[in-house]
Amino acid sequence: MKKIVKGIIATSVGLGLFGGTLTASASSQYSASRSNSVRLVWRRSMGKHALVASQGARYSEHLGIRYDYNSNTPDMVWYTNAHEELYDVDSGNYLIYYHVNSADGQHGGWIWRGYLNDASSTQKAKTTVPVATPSTSTTGTGSTSTSDNTAPATATTSTMDWTNAIQGFDLQPADVNLMKMFPNCVYDRSVETAANDFIANGNNILQFGMGTPQAQAGVEYLLSGIGIQYKDFRAIVINVKDTDNTDEMAQALSAAGYSKNIRDFSYSGWKIGGGIEENTDDENTPYGEGVVFLVQE
Repeated sequence: MKKIVKGIIATSVGLGLFGGTLTASASSQYSASRSNSVRLVWRRSMGKHALVASQGARYSEHLGIRYDYNSNTPDMVWYTNAHEELYDVDSGNYLIYYHVNSADGQHGGWIWRGYLNDASSTQKAKTTVPVATPSTSTTGTGSTSTSDNTAPATATTSTMDWTNAIQGFDLQPADVNLMKMFPNCVYDRSVETAANDFIANGNNILQFGMGTPQAQAGVEYLLSGIGIQYKDFRAIVINVKDTDNTDEMAQALSAAGYSKNIRDFSYSGWKIGGGIEENTDDENTPYGEGVVFLVQE
């Protein structure tokens, strides 16, 4: 699971820490009303992810200065290094913003998460694997012939190449092993992002208990905030003593109501994201806490 680095002081986080360049016209784009309309809830560093945005705008911290509209840089690849949660005073909503920089470090700022998309998704289609589908036909002589026609199928956690996902989200072997406990689910980066956000701020949800309406609303907010559309979802939280022990993972999932039979067959085709905390120094999430999000579109 992507690790959260502690110790960033909110009042000191700015362009000096995260980079970015002010333009000459930036001062004319300052809005005191916009800045005063939000309150900082938390701000933390995060791993490096390549994203693009063509909607919305890019701001300074606390949204005071609008640097530029994202429509002016639709092909710019942005790299994340921090994220924050803001409380919108007028609407009562909580908003997640990512801090990004361009590859050359000349541009940077805060962009609402809902406007950001995985850069690789704009360049390549979903990973697929060929599946043989034998077809039988009768010839004019009455004999039977069989041919193998290949049809593409979306790769699942048990068949996909995890290389890009491991690099993109800094996944660890334990994270992959946890998701492979659902062998017929399809890995999805958006669902992974939601699971990461749960790891980062899940205490606010877990305090209500996972089976409560408040917890359900919290997970729904995480999913909808990223733009994930769903018919149904499952949010599973487990705890293990040894993150490298897959047998213990399986036992914990079974204890949570997800036996091997259920994991193998009940959620085939559902999208999955998740991970397990291996950082013993994390103040927000205890070591061995695992999170799995399952989403049915």
